[in-house]
Amino acid sequence: MVALWIERDRERRLGGLAGRLNGALFPPAGDVVVAVGDRNVRLDLLDETTNEIVLRAIGGRKIKVRGDWRPGEPVWSGTVGKTPLVVQCRPATGGVRLLYRGVDVVARVMRPETAVLARLMPEKKDADSAKLVRCPMPGLVVSVAVTVGQEVKAGEAVAVVEAMKMENVLRAERDAKVAKVSVNAGDVLAVDEVIVEFE
Repeated sequence: MVALWIERDRERRLGGLAGRLNGALFPPAGDVVVAVGDRNVRLDLLDETTNEIVLRAIGGRKIKVRGDWRPGEPVWSGTVGKTPLVVQCRPATGGVRLLYRGVDVVARVMRPETAVLARLMPEKKDADSAKLVRCPMPGLVVSVAVTVGQEVKAGEAVAVVEAMKMENVLRAERDAKVAKVSVNAGDVLAVDEVIVEFE
């Protein structure tokens, strides 16, 4: 409910910007879905004013949410029903991150039809880069300090890359054995290009 409040105010503020396309996220009344983790909570937005929204939650119970939060403030304070709440809030990709009494969640507010489509989206997996040393910026390889099969310790120099007239020493993040060296001294690298691969 706090996420709905925050996104409603954020959308209202964006709606006032010149040159913005129509298609507000929040209709004057209607169903919205709040995705928290892998769970979707459906709320029916019945009525709203500047400092209050009235919702119908799970089970058909009406709940009044009151507050005075403004976009950009780090803390939302108000009441949900009769319960006073103070919730820390931060922007997150596609939603808002809420922290309350040790609970840390990212909530995304959307229309019901968008929630159905969001469930069909494949989950993005982070690339396993623990076994790789990548070039942090475009630059020239000055030297490579390891060879294939060599055992390296955490913190040991792997390569030196010159970028913007500065030499950057790239180090191993953990103890490992070198499986592949992909560059030679004198090579010009792009950002994130693989320099060394560990087993």
